Amino acid sequence: MGEYFKRTSLLDVPYFHYGRDDRVRLCHEKMFEAYSLPENRDLMMNSILYEYLYLLASKFPRKYIPPKERKISYVEEALRYIENNYAHQVNIQVIADHLNIERTYLYRLFKDITGTSPQEYLLDFRIRRACSLLRKTDLPVNDIARSVGYHDALYFSRLFKQKKGQTPTQYRAETPDAASR
Repeated sequence: MGEYFKRTSLLDVPYFHYGRDDRVRLCHEKMFEAYSLPENRDLMMNSILYEYLYLLASKFPRKYIPPKERKISYVEEALRYIENNYAHQVNIQVIADHLNIERTYLYRLFKDITGTSPQEYLLDFRIRRACSLLRKTDLPVNDIARSVGYHDALYFSRLFKQKKGQTPTQYRAETPDAASR
């Protein structure tokens, strides 16, 4: 059944108004009536359901998205996923699974469009978030590491130093915002 729904735009916008189309309303009524049948209810429901799916696919067809736009939308969705889930265990396979595309395909698209790999973008995003927390809060480095997705504070500190050229503690001490806390 899922394949039939993919022929509609209802997966993108899961609500609809069928206006004055009596065919859709009649399908609803037929389903309700078929539910009370004593025999062969499943056969009747299946026939009505196929009619219903046909009407939905006809009335709400899936819009064609040019390949270039689709590629960009995959990358945009990957960026949103990273930004919403960076504090969790995120990797390219998790993102690809979320998008229902192959990991290598996502990697190539992401690299082509952003100029960086998804993993590198995730690392940079986490470091930017950590910098913000170091500037604006008094949270211990261990807590900041966990809040940006690293359970090992030493590993986080090594990555931070590679990216920023100083440890998180040094960064906090030298940041003007930190003095005004």
